[in-house]
Amino acid sequence: MLRSMPQAERRKQGLHVAKRLAARIHAWGATRILAYLPMSHELPIDGLLDDWYEQGIEVFVPGSCIGDEQLTWWKWTPFVALQSDDFGIRVPKADSRLSWLEPDETFDVLLVPGVAFDRTGGRLGYGGGYYDRFLRASREKQSNNVDAHVKTYFVIGACLDIQDVESVPMQAFDQQIEWLITPTFDGACQNNRN
Repeated sequence: MLRSMPQAERRKQGLHVAKRLAARIHAWGATRILAYLPMSHELPIDGLLDDWYEQGIEVFVPGSCIGDEQLTWWKWTPFVALQSDDFGIRVPKADSRLSWLEPDETFDVLLVPGVAFDRTGGRLGYGGGYYDRFLRASREKQSNNVDAHVKTYFVIGACLDIQDVESVPMQAFDQQIEWLITPTFDGACQNNRN
């Protein structure tokens, strides 16, 4: 979808989404965000990562999959040297010294990439199921935690208007987003099936 959109229009809509996303993160008072480093055909959020870093917000991005293909998260800074892996995903160079998000650490926002989203919380990813597995485990951990001070978190899909579709086909394993931000929409997903 995005590859067919002219780059100037993608950049223009991307700026609108970035402004809405930045305002939403600020309104929620998020201090720790799990995000992603966009590939060339994805929503350009690199500038937001820089801004969040400057504001003292901790940003973690996927680093690798371990064991049963669970995502691990490394602490992003603008100073980490990156390289592209075989899939075109930017990852830290092998000699980088990184801080990792521990499995028991909390976060405020999970920003997920995707091909398409709908306003009922549907998300069409890239088919690997990595975010679905991570979300399922995080949600199970959160629902089993009786500790009253543990924060809840928001799962946000941010996309361009062309990616905001009527309905995304969902299977039992698929995890939904809770909030959708586009150039023309910023709101909670309705009829959430999770």
